[in-house]
Amino acid sequence: MSRFTYDKFEQDGIFTLLDPVFTTIAVFSVLFCIAVFLLKPSAKLVLFVGSFTIIITVQLFWLSGILIDELALSGGSKDFILLIVTAIAQVIAIVAGYFFENKGKK
Repeated sequence: MSRFTYDKFEQDGIFTLLDPVFTTIAVFSVLFCIAVFLLKPSAKLVLFVGSFTIIITVQLFWLSGILIDELALSGGSKDFILLIVTAIAQVIAIVAGYFFENKGKK
């Protein structure tokens, strides 16, 4: 019997409530990176979306750490790996967006 009102709050002592959110953000980031290569949108738009996504993901990761600490649970490595995947995908998208914009000016 879990001591929480929501049964899927934790699994084997690992906080899993935000796993679907991190997974969704990581999938969005990879799809956005692919879209930047295919559609070549404005570099300012890519910078805005990429920066916004990274900031939101880092804040979510930080707050999940606070929740994990307050609930005396342990955090899984999945969230951290998805944070790294998100950051790498967004940085690639930002660099590609600026590369495509500068390449078109020459």
